[in-house]
Amino acid sequence: MAQKEVVEDSEELEESAPLNKKPKRFLKLVLLIFLIIAVAVGGWYGWKIYSAKHDKAHAGQSRLSRVPPVFLKLDMFTVNLRDTDADRYLQIEINLQLADSKVENKIKAIMPEVRNTLLLLLSSQTSANIRTAEGKQKLATEIRDSVNKLLVGTSGANGVKNVLFNSFIVQ
Repeated sequence: MAQKEVVEDSEELEESAPLNKKPKRFLKLVLLIFLIIAVAVGGWYGWKIYSAKHDKAHAGQSRLSRVPPVFLKLDMFTVNLRDTDADRYLQIEINLQLADSKVENKIKAIMPEVRNTLLLLLSSQTSANIRTAEGKQKLATEIRDSVNKLLVGTSGANGVKNVLFNSFIVQ
């Protein structure tokens, strides 16, 4: 009888062994599905945070680009050019494109110095140098740099971004 019980017990163990493997497989499958869902939700959440920060950064840049430019129109300049073969004159109107309105106030405060510096710069030119587009562009760069040098030491340093000519007559 003891042998029959041992045999019956071993048969029950063999029958119950496959049943124990099925719940383990099922549990592993459920854990794998849960892991996949967790990774997908985490990725979606991370993408959402990244895109929100990215959108805010671009929104700030577009807001800055919508600020209208600030221009300062200078009085007309008429100067003698440095030509030796004939008396030549330059009559020019200039607009300065500025970084902001604070720079405009800084330039207005030192306008006599700005005009003096530009008169000296313009009168040192020759008609041959400023007749070409490259010469005019070089002159615009020199004007910008000269005015920015006058602003060094103030909060408006490098405040002149561009020089635009309204009128440019060489006679």
